[in-house]
Amino acid sequence: MKSIQYETPSSHTYLNRHCPFRLGYNENMKESSYNWHTNLEIIYVTKGFGTIRCEDDYYHLREGTVFVVNPDTLHYVYSDSGISFYFILIDEQFFTDNGFTLEQYAFHPVIHDSRIEKNFIKTINAIEQLIENENEINIAKSRLETLSLLVNICSDYSLIQNTKNKEKSKGSNELIKEAIKYINLHYTEAITLEQISNFLGITKYYLVREFKKYTNQTIFSYINLLRCKKAEMLLASGKNITETAYESGFESASYFTRTYKKIRGYAPSEYKKNCKNKNFKLEICSS
Repeated sequence: MKSIQYETPSSHTYLNRHCPFRLGYNENMKESSYNWHTNLEIIYVTKGFGTIRCEDDYYHLREGTVFVVNPDTLHYVYSDSGISFYFILIDEQFFTDNGFTLEQYAFHPVIHDSRIEKNFIKTINAIEQLIENENEINIAKSRLETLSLLVNICSDYSLIQNTKNKEKSKGSNELIKEAIKYINLHYTEAITLEQISNFLGITKYYLVREFKKYTNQTIFSYINLLRCKKAEMLLASGKNITETAYESGFESASYFTRTYKKIRGYAPSEYKKNCKNKNFKLEICSS
């Protein structure tokens, strides 16, 4: 399967214009960055155990779990022993094209249903075939299986909301979403707390406190994690350590090496070496 970078609020690149959804895979992941996106996300756990935090709620994940992340939801996945899962991100446009209004639906997050599980696997297979060979038949199969999955989840695992009376909170959750959006756009630059807080129109002290409260990590821990994931993509593409360090936003190669080893537990040179193995899968930024 091709490596596909995880969706962020500033990224809208899909398989093609007929298939406004994306497929990714995380293998033996222990910690993801806290993030949000406007698309619906559906996760399928293939191995291991873990926890996902959505806003202020916590849910347990295990092999066979199908999990739905509602749009505009801050979420974060973590595991002590490592967890592997596929995820599909589906743009609102796909709903609209097929007669659905995404904002009307509030999805039940945890699904243990063998029918939905089989449906998800068929969708994965169809999208992987499209990634390997983009033709009209594979486009149609991908749309068909994805639509079938959505119909089943919407029918059995969602509630219809009154969108006219739906009010969006303008509290800390929204501020953290905006902070994450800003960081995702500027993390490869020499970003500062003052820049982020000024953009949001709040004090840096309030920003630091609320970011830690909602994400369980500091702003600079989050930035360094994003930079390390960017670095992995660059190393896998053939960049050397020094080039990778500067293009990822680190001030020096030595600081990059120390930070990467602290976060990942091994040196970037080891990661680069492993990338040469054709069976090695890049860790993809995940929910």
